[in-house]
Amino acid sequence: VSTSKMGMLYGIGGMIALIAAYWADTTYTYADGPWLVAASMAPGAILGLVSAYAVGMTGLPEMVGAYNGFGGLAAALTGIGTYLDPQATL
Repeated sequence: VSTSKMGMLYGIGGMIALIAAYWADTTYTYADGPWLVAASMAPGAILGLVSAYAVGMTGLPEMVGAYNGFGGLAAALTGIGTYLDPQATL
């Protein structure tokens, strides 16, 4: 249990560091870029919090599988978008 808690803390810390580094970067060209990232992360964060509190320990494998599926869907949609407009940038 202690190693899983530490793993979660490392994951949370890594995501916070990533978001902070992105927002600190001033080389992006679109002024609202950081806020678009925050707005796109909000629905997933809300869904994750709600499902984390709603699902019991025995339902964790299914929940992790669903999260993995959403990640695959996001990758597929990104690939389709890149295929349709390879020159698009944020």
